[in-house]
Amino acid sequence: MIDTVHLVFTGPSGSGKSTIISHILSKFPFKFSVSHTTRAPRKGEVNGKDYHFVSTKEFEEMVRNQEFLEYVQYNGNYYGTGVSQLKNSQKTVLLDLEYEGVLYCKKNYPNFVILYIHCDKNVARERLEKRMGNKSEKDIEARMSLYEAFNSIKDKCDYVIDNTHSLEKSKGEVEEIISKTVRF
Repeated sequence: MIDTVHLVFTGPSGSGKSTIISHILSKFPFKFSVSHTTRAPRKGEVNGKDYHFVSTKEFEEMVRNQEFLEYVQYNGNYYGTGVSQLKNSQKTVLLDLEYEGVLYCKKNYPNFVILYIHCDKNVARERLEKRMGNKSEKDIEARMSLYEAFNSIKDKCDYVIDNTHSLEKSKGEVEEIISKTVRF
């Protein structure tokens, strides 16, 4: 049973959700949910901090043992949110989930507060191009192809924050939502 209120952040790549999550973690005594993945670590990523890097065999065993709150397969790799860190936490945990995970959480965990970080599609693309500079257009297109899928769940989220123009305003909106929904 998961009783604590947890905050789920979602939105398309380039929306600014990672930046907002980092800000919230610096201001509040929350934990961040470190996901499991079967993909190889990128340069600078630390096992246990950025992700829990596991083999496909290990991941599939964890699925069989029902150790995930939710999991998805993306670009040939698995990603999953471990349920133990939520069950055992007295602190609010922040999660960064894909749209499938959001739908699952909405259906199964009414005490999760779901925040959708919205951004205009063209602005999201510009941010990705700036951030991914040396990546191929194919990588950017793969991320942008999910924009509409994310957009389709917007109305199922508890809050929608438009982060198209002002990051500071968006941070303030999220802080206000936290003050209304999380008990300290």
